Amino acid sequence: MRPLIVASTVLAFLACQWAAMAGDGGPSDKVPELKALDHYAGSWDVEITSKGLPFTKGKVTAKWILDGRFLQQAGELQAKDGSTVLKYSSLMTYDPAKKVYRSWIFLSDGQAGDSEATWNAKGRVMTSVGRKDEKGVFSTTTADFSEAGVENWKIVYTDGTGKVVSEMSGKNTRQKK
Repeated sequence: MRPLIVASTVLAFLACQWAAMAGDGGPSDKVPELKALDHYAGSWDVEITSKGLPFTKGKVTAKWILDGRFLQQAGELQAKDGSTVLKYSSLMTYDPAKKVYRSWIFLSDGQAGDSEATWNAKGRVMTSVGRKDEKGVFSTTTADFSEAGVENWKIVYTDGTGKVVSEMSGKNTRQKK
């Protein structure tokens, strides 16, 4: 009897570990537009190019949560010496009522933001525009998934007059399993 209890306990533990690692598995079939966000899912190494910012690299992991209705990202950006500069978490989804992709980001320095996006299926590019801050500055982000296992991205910050005030770009490479 004791070996059966031990075996059952080990199997239950392994099943719980597997379920926790698997998250919700993928986007909900109830909202077909969510499949576009699956391009972000997985673990990625991040390379960053920017002027005036200390970030040069990072890591991000994205998994499906809440029955595949939201994609949750968690990551950190680092300086060249490897010290962690900024941690962040975000949620992404598709809003069928508004017919738009929506996202929210939260940073370890206390900043937060939200944006709305469109998906170009033919080009495999997600373009999002962030809400204006109190100074009228907003961001436009393009994420290009045309190369398998790679996300080339660019964020442009523009003020209320249309002047570009800051830019950063990078390349995320999917980690091998």
